[in-house]
Formats: sequence, structure tokens, C-alpha cells
Amino acid sequence: MSEKTGRVLLSDAEAKKWKARQKKLELGGSPKLTGLFRGWIPEGYFASGKPRILYVGKATSGSFGGSEPEREYFNGKGAFWHFARQIAAGVRCDDGSIPCIAWSNISKISYPKVKAESSLIDGFEKEAAQTLRSEIAKAKPHLIVLVTARFGEKVVRMVSDGQEDCEWNKSENESHHKGEWDVWWKRRRDGIAVLWMRHPMGATKQKKAYAAAKIASLTCAEQHQEVANLSDASD
Repeated sequence: MSEKTGRVLLSDAEAKKWKARQKKLELGGSPKLTGLFRGWIPEGYFASGKPRILYVGKATSGSFGGSEPEREYFNGKGAFWHFARQIAAGVRCDDGSIPCIAWSNISKISYPKVKAESSLIDGFEKEAAQTLRSEIAKAKPHLIVLVTARFGEKVVRMVSDGQEDCEWNKSENESHHKGEWDVWWKRRRDGIAVLWMRHPMGATKQKKAYAAAKIASLTCAEQHQEVANLSDASD
């Protein structure tokens, strides 16, 4: 993918909010933060007839630099990206460049050498949800996949229209693993499907296979509904 293809998700207006958040945390004694993560929509994402999935993580760790860091980090080698390719294969959109998957994170800033911590967004959840909503509007996904578990839980519930546990469907294994996060899914009020699960790094092979199959099923249903809506509109 050349530098001229693809585009970032984060708008300039939302970026200003996160830059201000980063400055506030650092002035308050926080270690220097990395940023600014802007998300990525790959080339071919909006191709007609193809599924569109917005894949959302917690926060990008490590050094995050370069002229186009989102493009450079996209489709990497870790568990996060291995699962992304598993998702793409499940929806029959895997040509090595996973064009059907747009990438975002709940937090647009992170610690250089520490895993994502709630302090990044504590007291900032409303703004983080607003940012993610704007990215959803831009990416127009058939399905939103959040591999965040309890990180940014308030944000997830706000953007998913799912404040109460009873509003979510849960995997058949949920009751057999007390205290262990499993796979939850629902539809937002606008009809977009949402799947919420733990990070792939901590998920078993069986759990990832289950989630990938559920993602494929939800995505297929959304595509069929989109086609039906377009057909009705043309009548």
C-alpha cells in the first residue's frame, strides 16, 4: 500500500480534543505519552459488494512515529492482526491486505512501554465516545468489532446503545466461565451490529474461532439488509 492510498479516520476537530487530553495528562505528572493515533481506512474498503468492518482495539503501545504511522502499523504481525486476518478470511475478504477492515482504538494516546491503562481515558469517556461515533459515521461499517473487554467499558456501552448487560446477546459458553469475559453482541438503534470481546492476545483458539464465525454471520446479515434497503429505496 503506497502512501497515497488509504486515509485516516480521526478528524482534525477530534484530534484537537485528544491533543489537549495528552497535554493535560502530561502536565499532571503522567509519563510522556505516544500519539496521536488517527485510525486507518485501507484502500478498497468502500468497494461495492464488499463487507466493511470497523476493528477497534484499546490503545497502540510502543513507539508510534513516522509520517504515516497508521499505514505503517496496519496489518502487522501480533495477535491483534492475526485475528484481523482470521476475521477477513471468515467474511471472504482476505487477499493479504485485509481491505474490508478499518482500524481504530478507543484511546488515541498511550504509554510508550506500558499496556493500555484506564487512566488514559478516566473522566474522558464521553469525549472518547463522541470520537468513536464520528469514526463510525465516517467508516460506515456493517459491523463494529471491539476487542477491548473491560477497557473503556463506558465508551463501548455508549457507542453501542447497550448500557445494560441484559441488552446484549452472550455466547453459549458465557455461563460456564464465571468471571471470564466472553463474546457479546447486539444491534445499535441504527441497526449496525456490534460484537464485544476480549483482546485476541488473551483469547483461546476456540474462542477466537467462535468469535470469527459470529462476526461472519453478523456481517453477512448486515450486507443483505443493506442490499434490501437499497432495493426498497429504488422502487
